[in-house]
Amino acid sequence: MAAISSLALVIAGVFLWLQLQRSQQNLFDSLLGLNRPDFRRIEVLSDQLEKAHKYRKAANLQRNEDDIKRAIAAYQTVRAETAKLLYDIEKVYEENDPNVKNLVQKKPEFEELFKESGSSLAEMIETYRIPLLKDDLSKARKTGNFGILIPNTPLVALEKQYPPGPVRTTYELIMRELGAKADENRDGQIGGKAEADQIPCETLKKIQELWRQATENRCDWYDPKATSFDVSTTDKIPDCHELGRVSLTESIFWSNTYFPIQRLKHCKIVPQGLEP
Repeated sequence: MAAISSLALVIAGVFLWLQLQRSQQNLFDSLLGLNRPDFRRIEVLSDQLEKAHKYRKAANLQRNEDDIKRAIAAYQTVRAETAKLLYDIEKVYEENDPNVKNLVQKKPEFEELFKESGSSLAEMIETYRIPLLKDDLSKARKTGNFGILIPNTPLVALEKQYPPGPVRTTYELIMRELGAKADENRDGQIGGKAEADQIPCETLKKIQELWRQATENRCDWYDPKATSFDVSTTDKIPDCHELGRVSLTESIFWSNTYFPIQRLKHCKIVPQGLEP
């Protein structure tokens, strides 16, 4: 009887050890990105989009924050992965690699996924996150504290570069998990076209509308009187004293404005001839 008990303990110990090894391997694979879904397959992205739609439906029915977060995160993933794929397709369009040719052939399908995930993400942001900015702007109009950039704060501080208020919330709606999550690599800036394309045009336009309303048209993504986003290159000083007399673009994307400006132009929010 004792021998059987000992054998059972040994078997249980081996099983536990195997489980621990498997868990550790899964952790390493996760960190290395080895067990991520193959987002280069259209069916994987389509499945992820369907999951996002289910989360959104549940969120709209129950107004549960967990469902809201899951839906937004799923739409962010589909949007980001299709943006990367479309960017890669443009770069390697002339290559003869059969895998690349397969991606090129499916480009219209990827474009449709990109469009649908973007419009759905924008709807989720407008329904569940934009009200946060409305509240912050309403409070700031009374206090005069809009929360401009804290001097000498490093980029990697992310939203903590700003005190609590509408500027910080605007940053989070664009850059962080709260909204579009355009800052995919968390370096505090929009460093490429794929990241810039993560931002839905509808979200940029809604933010513009709210800032204009709250500041009597003084604050915007750009200064209508200027020929450049950079106030140091022009004698036209923006009227937006709420943001320290700079544009919303300079406030949010102060370290690297090039790709955000290209996105704003693509969305037809700022004049095409406006200089960076």
